Amino acid sequence: MRDMQDVGPIALSNPWFGVGGLERVYIAITAVKSNARIITMKNFHDRDTFSYYFGSHRKFPPIFDTGVLGDPASGRIYRQMARAIQLYFNKYPKQHHAHVTNHWGIFHDSIPRADINMMYFQPGVQEMEQVIKDDHQLERYRDALHRFTVVSNSKFMQGMVLENFGHESKVLYPCTDTEYFTAGPKDDGTLTPVQDKNHDLMIFSRLHPGKRFNQAISLFKDISTAIPDSRFLVAGAIRDEDRAFLETLQAIAVKHRVAKKITFFPNPSIEQLRALYDDAKLLVFLPRNEPLGLVAVEAICAGTPVVGFNSGGIVETVAQGITGMKYGNETELVDGIISLLQSPSRIQAMRDKKDQPLSKFSEGAFLESLVELMNL
Repeated sequence: MRDMQDVGPIALSNPWFGVGGLERVYIAITAVKSNARIITMKNFHDRDTFSYYFGSHRKFPPIFDTGVLGDPASGRIYRQMARAIQLYFNKYPKQHHAHVTNHWGIFHDSIPRADINMMYFQPGVQEMEQVIKDDHQLERYRDALHRFTVVSNSKFMQGMVLENFGHESKVLYPCTDTEYFTAGPKDDGTLTPVQDKNHDLMIFSRLHPGKRFNQAISLFKDISTAIPDSRFLVAGAIRDEDRAFLETLQAIAVKHRVAKKITFFPNPSIEQLRALYDDAKLLVFLPRNEPLGLVAVEAICAGTPVVGFNSGGIVETVAQGITGMKYGNETELVDGIISLLQSPSRIQAMRDKKDQPLSKFSEGAFLESLVELMNL
């Protein structure tokens, strides 16, 4: 079987390089390929912040930042990135060239010349909803997808691509460092100031309105009414432009009279995040129709059961009654969480299933599947 070393140079493009699932995928590729390069409009990391978000155990990836800032839907941005991709490929004139982008790749006026142009389709919930409601955008996507080998990040997204764009795609699950989260935190008591709180419920994501943090705090209110001594954790990666949203969440907590029960933990390092997962009894995953949600995978690997709605990618990540629980509506979710928190043995039984196979989300499985999709 061929592996990533048999693949020629790979250009990995995206308008920005931040802290999401696509970044984890690109890091996994560059970690094993010396001739893979990330091409971006804006890199949000220096070597210090990269270690903070992705762990000091990860090597800083090779990134080419075009320095051309602007609207991520601007043709100018993509023309500049396409030039950078072509210059990179020119260093390897006689090899198989591969270009991987995400759904933003539809804005390439003309896709880079490569033996394979792959679009890894994994938009967020809000992005997908906006596209479906906009006839112009919908048509643009339909036209653009035919220029790429389209790969979806879940079976759920595969269905969405077919239903809304009339395009077939194959599934390639994204990856995270499953071994790192399964290993558990170092027991030195220095990683996080909230380890002794033993939070009943945790939510983690990018601190952004689209991730339903508002609803999480309302959920906390309902649970604290039934279990007065319950405690909650709100953690997430936050950009400067989202600072006002954090203040809004804190104000909502005050309004619902649960502010003293909630610990807000912005921008945990990956080491701290692993410890936070370990500290929480349950992780609640609230986005509906999220394409996948690697947070749920990381939490399960860390031994934290996941609760959420029975829709979207969580259907593919959470084994019902084994590594978590999925519910049909908000009333069922609230009642289910209360029932679990009042039955510690049920939670412990699920925590003991942390070794439940999640190998399809490992970096090794991702890389092996990627090679197969490149038809090598």
